[in-house]
Amino acid sequence: MKRKKHRSKEWIALTNKAQEHGVRGEYYESIELAERAIQLNPRASEAWRLIGNAHEFLGDEAEENNNHERAAEFHRKATEDWDKAKQINPNIMIPGYHE
Repeated sequence: MKRKKHRSKEWIALTNKAQEHGVRGEYYESIELAERAIQLNPRASEAWRLIGNAHEFLGDEAEENNNHERAAEFHRKATEDWDKAKQINPNIMIPGYHE
């Protein structure tokens, strides 16, 4: 039981750190941390949402740099990540979600 509790605290801490990096615009770091959280808990809907958000923002940046192909790829990934978050938790809030 003790090991399970430790793992639960670890994926939550990783998700919180991913959130912090995302807020600072450090999207690749946010993705990396959220992916580590998902390795510990594949049903961490918030981590999936954060990855989607990071992909969306990276897509927006690519669009601003006229890299439309890369932007489209990031936006596609964002939608996939958000779909996964919604499958796990249908009540999760995803502003601007495009299905």
